Amino acid sequence: MRRATHLPALGLLTACLLTACQSGGSAPATPATPAAAASPVASASWSPVHVAPLKQRIDAGEPILIVDVRSANAFAFSHIQGAVSLPWSELATGHASLPKDRFIALYCACPDEHTSAGAAQDLATQYGYIKLLVMVGGIGAWQRAGYPVTGQSQ
Repeated sequence: MRRATHLPALGLLTACLLTACQSGGSAPATPATPAAAASPVASASWSPVHVAPLKQRIDAGEPILIVDVRSANAFAFSHIQGAVSLPWSELATGHASLPKDRFIALYCACPDEHTSAGAAQDLATQYGYIKLLVMVGGIGAWQRAGYPVTGQSQ
């Protein structure tokens, strides 16, 4: 008889996916692009970017807009300094405020970029954005690198 030793990890993964990794927010009920949710590692519509090269580009003066796609409450608690809040669930009404002529780096709190990749895919396929980056590791990777965050938790 085999013991199920990986059930706790499966439970954690399920909990993350069910909450769309948004710390209290919610993703659109029906993502327009199921492929983005299934494979957030790569897409023809956006590129993954690690935090160190992204920070270098920003420090070099590249005008990259950083967008937090987590819930408004998660953003208020803690977010990357200089980021704007646009929860994935509000893309349909909020995307018009985003520029199309410069790179946009999206982040969430998921270990696999599920939410930010879904938002990037939606921005590309539904609204015509082409300069999209998805931050690998999200806000957690940014904080572990020692880069500045701000919000109520500070």
